[in-house]
Amino acid sequence: MLEREKARLGTAITLAEEIDESNQAAQAELSARDDWYIQHMQVFEELNEAIKTRHDMIDRAVETAKEIQSKQETFQAQKQAVIEEIKQIESEEDSEDSESESE
Repeated sequence: MLEREKARLGTAITLAEEIDESNQAAQAELSARDDWYIQHMQVFEELNEAIKTRHDMIDRAVETAKEIQSKQETFQAQKQAVIEEIKQIESEEDSEDSESESE
């Protein structure tokens, strides 16, 4: 009977050792998986931040272009108004000169 119990105990110890080895292998795989996740998720987070920065840059560039376009349109309108005013002054002077000569 003692031999039988020793055999059972030996089998139980062998199974426990196999389970322990499997557990250690699984823990190593989980650790490797977690390390990979940490390393690669950092890359994805940095990529996400870079994309966000790029979008912000594009938005600022578009806004600046709109401001420049608006300023150009304002400048063109003011320039045209000055040209029209100069033409009006010249035509008034010409008509005054014509009236002076006819007298």
